[in-house]
Amino acid sequence: MKFFKRYNIDQKTLDEFKKYYVLLHGPFPNDMYDFEEETNTSLDEFYEFFALITGSLNYIIEDKKIPRYQREMLKKTFYEHYPHFRNYKSDILKYQELSECLEFHEKIRILINKLITGV
Repeated sequence: MKFFKRYNIDQKTLDEFKKYYVLLHGPFPNDMYDFEEETNTSLDEFYEFFALITGSLNYIIEDKKIPRYQREMLKKTFYEHYPHFRNYKSDILKYQELSECLEFHEKIRILINKLITGV
């Protein structure tokens, strides 16, 4: 049964998305700051990517249209958005909390894409 005007979403999926939204609002991984310090990189791109996913999920929960530029951004993975981090991919895996957080955001990004593209 469709509850929303914009998205083909049932109550079970909506409840799941709400649960994900709460989880996404948890604290940032503690080891993020270790990664920043040990690799001498900035965390700005992580914050930006996490905000993109969390904000997009909120649009869906609120049954609002995700802006076109944002939908386009959702098509790309973290490493496609920030190719310089490909050099740090193996380093990121060493930071379990950061790696799991990034993986979770990617999972949500894929779910959002499936929903908005109907695939």
